[in-house]
Amino acid sequence: MVHHLHPRTSGLCSSVRKNPCLNSTPFYSTAGVPIRKRGPSRVKTLTREIGTPQDKGHRKRKLKARELCGEISKANNTGDLLGLFLDNEAIVNDIHLANLWNKLGKRRDATDPRHRQKIRHLLAHTVDLIETCGPRVLANIAHGVAKARLGTEKNGLLLKAIGKAAVTRGLDAFNPQELSNTVWAFATAHVHDGSLYEEVADEVVRRQLHGFTPQNISNIIWAFATAEVYDDRLYEAVAIEAVRQDLREFNPQNLANMVWAFATAGMHAEQLFEMVANEAM
Repeated sequence: MVHHLHPRTSGLCSSVRKNPCLNSTPFYSTAGVPIRKRGPSRVKTLTREIGTPQDKGHRKRKLKARELCGEISKANNTGDLLGLFLDNEAIVNDIHLANLWNKLGKRRDATDPRHRQKIRHLLAHTVDLIETCGPRVLANIAHGVAKARLGTEKNGLLLKAIGKAAVTRGLDAFNPQELSNTVWAFATAHVHDGSLYEEVADEVVRRQLHGFTPQNISNIIWAFATAEVYDDRLYEAVAIEAVRQDLREFNPQNLANMVWAFATAGMHAEQLFEMVANEAM
């Protein structure tokens, strides 16, 4: 039995900065004709605020697909990453998108107002190409988007598209890491997708967690508890596999996440809890 509780979503707010106004105080020429003193140049003001295409954050370079992969990997700031995308949008493919979102997630400044319009453009382009993405790319994009912390509304548009693509095709081609990263991303971004969670639970139970690492197991059960999706079969399978592995290779964070998930879901796993307690002693 699967129970879904929808997490709260938060609204987005924006602020508008007032533009400089012209000084209205008149001056007079020697002929007595009033001359209005002009304020700072609007072009110069905009240049200071958002930069010019020649600035470091915006490279005007047309690249080949393989070159673009290399440049994305070498880029060390968000402005460069978004500039590379905009200048080469016509050739940006699924691999480029996975790399871009992975790098943006690590930068953690994609929410800076300076990048707002470019991020929206990248989100729209990514949604357009989702149907061309395989399991690895879908999981990597989801993971990067969640780490970028763009907000529930923006994350939701893209993650819902990823969830739909994954469920439509089926999850049999997803490896344990990809399943783990995908549900972790949805839970972290507070985006609820009941169909995706059901499909992941079915797939994990079907495989009986064979080939899943402690990190994979910990992340999956943490994601389900965080999203308040409680599937008895999944929790039972996780408890059985963790006990079978004798908690080998489970680090303190893995154990803490797993115990928290079971406690949050109100699921009892006495043998697992006893083993965890012994590990802590």
